[in-house]
Amino acid sequence: MTVFDFAASFPHRLYWDSSFLVNVAFAAAKFHKPCAAYYYRLKEAGVPVLVSNLALDEAWYILLKLETEALYAPRIFWHIYHEEPHHLRPILRKIRDFTKRLTQLPHVTLVGTAADAYEKALETMEYSLLLPRDAYYWALMQDNGLTAIVTIDADFTRIPGATIYTCNEKILSDPKRKA
Repeated sequence: MTVFDFAASFPHRLYWDSSFLVNVAFAAAKFHKPCAAYYYRLKEAGVPVLVSNLALDEAWYILLKLETEALYAPRIFWHIYHEEPHHLRPILRKIRDFTKRLTQLPHVTLVGTAADAYEKALETMEYSLLLPRDAYYWALMQDNGLTAIVTIDADFTRIPGATIYTCNEKILSDPKRKA
């Protein structure tokens, strides 16, 4: 596993996971400023990026929850979802707008998982002890010839072949990192 901060040279291609997307889209997120700045630098440089339907799915859920709880605090998302779902409409429009802007970028390619990706995902779960969604991200990356990922998620440090680009100090200060 190799780790780089956002000041490092750009990789030739990379994958954006949901943690990065959430931090780009949610202004109150802990890593919003550095992630948004990196997002725009990658956009300006035209670095080819893959984003999966799985990353969008996970980012949408997290954004829906974060935005709802920020707007309607101290109430929790599930109460609003079950009791007053109409309050979600403006948030869903915001998520749609973000997704539309993201998927229309010329350097971004939206990809799905192959039917047999579950086998690679299970193998990754077993040897790297990743949660299912992260294991699917890695399987999808392997299917597309990628090892570079932009993430805030420290769990990816468990994958020996990963090249991680991050602003998360916990990952950057990991003694196992090679850079």
